[in-house]
Amino acid sequence: TTEIALTEMQNIITRIYELTIQAKNDTYSKEDREAIRQEIITLKDMIVNLGNTRDSNGNAIFAGYKSKILPFVENTNGKVEFEGDQGVTRLQISETLTAATAIDGVDAFMRIKTETGYKDIFSIVDSIANSMENINSNSYTAPSRPSPSLLRFTGASPAATKAPSPSSGPPIEIGR
Repeated sequence: TTEIALTEMQNIITRIYELTIQAKNDTYSKEDREAIRQEIITLKDMIVNLGNTRDSNGNAIFAGYKSKILPFVENTNGKVEFEGDQGVTRLQISETLTAATAIDGVDAFMRIKTETGYKDIFSIVDSIANSMENINSNSYTAPSRPSPSLLRFTGASPAATKAPSPSSGPPIEIGR
């Protein structure tokens, strides 16, 4: 369940990146860019829903030890806040071996390393959506990152981690 949610989040981030490139196109009108902005807002809602994913037992996989609550809640100002904690539940595999059954929601969604420091994914997407209102195709520069090949979910299981290609530059780290 965790791997599926993180893979889907990667797909959404890729789509947001593609939309920012499209918005730069000179053939797009203000109405077209508004449609792009609306799609980005919808994609942000999808990321919130992914952050609130539950496993087969009904536990929120990114909520930490507060697994019965919705870990990501949008406040009245539209800002998404983390209501869970940073606990990581573990499953006993043998007498001496345990495995994490979830990923800390703060690491997965709230601590995205950017060139200017750490930010949460929701404010990054909000910033992109808000920038669509002011795009003049002659002055707008679409972000150079994140590219789908530059995402690396740190702290995730190896199957959920996407390594950068050798020529793509440093990865964007989602997590610690």
